[in-house]
Amino acid sequence: MKKNKNISIAVTFLFLALSLLLPSKIQQVISFAMILTAGVIHGANDLYLLQDPKLMRIHFSYIKSLILYLLFVLVVFSGFYFFPIFALIFFVLLSAYHFGEQHWSYCFRKPTTKVRYFYFSYGALLFALLFYFNQTEVQTIVSDLSGYSVGLFWYHFVLVITILLVLVGVILVKNQIRSQALYQLFVLVLLSAVFYFCSLVVAFAVYFVFWHSIPSIKEQSQFLFGDSNNSQLFEYVKKAFLYWLFAMILLGVLFVLLKDTGQELLSIFFCFLAAITFPHAFVILKMKDKSL
Repeated sequence: MKKNKNISIAVTFLFLALSLLLPSKIQQVISFAMILTAGVIHGANDLYLLQDPKLMRIHFSYIKSLILYLLFVLVVFSGFYFFPIFALIFFVLLSAYHFGEQHWSYCFRKPTTKVRYFYFSYGALLFALLFYFNQTEVQTIVSDLSGYSVGLFWYHFVLVITILLVLVGVILVKNQIRSQALYQLFVLVLLSAVFYFCSLVVAFAVYFVFWHSIPSIKEQSQFLFGDSNNSQLFEYVKKAFLYWLFAMILLGVLFVLLKDTGQELLSIFFCFLAAITFPHAFVILKMKDKSL
């Protein structure tokens, strides 16, 4: 665990330095590549998790599960087309819990109501910081998807509210997180610096890949195979390949179909991520509950 933390910190510092040295286009290419590989792969074994008897009592074949899963992803993506503002809000709320859960669950033996509240509040703060420091890019995406323009006041308001929510959460679970308090405060400051100095895509990629996806892959590998060594991680990636390939094909089809609609490619990309996040977040919630 300590080794993984050190690697995450080192990589975060590296990207913080690269954001000041590399041209923005190169940064974005690297960020998209990371998200589309490790970022998408971390959710690509949901089907195998769902077939694990420890998680599910009802068993479906892999092909049937894949079809149902992809249909659900398409339904969620359609929600962004027909009900964009509601889909965006729900995505942020769900992802806030999901990110906070992955970031902090190692500290808790049991996900009580207080703990779940803390997961959500911490994840919400991460989003608030990311949005606050990248208001122009976020404005563009929200306006492109929904036609609404979010006033600058709301970025300040949400940031203050989420800080207060986290402070309440810290009070509720202070005994469980006391040993991690200084380290996590340092991490939060470091991530805030990344969010401030890097563009939206780069900042999101750094957190999503190195602080969320890679730790999640290792945790899922431990659950599925009993270990997370190199051979088990290779097995994880091998099993994830088919779903990952379908996801990449789906993203390509979406770009082709929507490229002439006037929507920004970045907006389509984030909708795609949101669509595959919805089912994944529920699978991981179930996995973590079973792991305790």
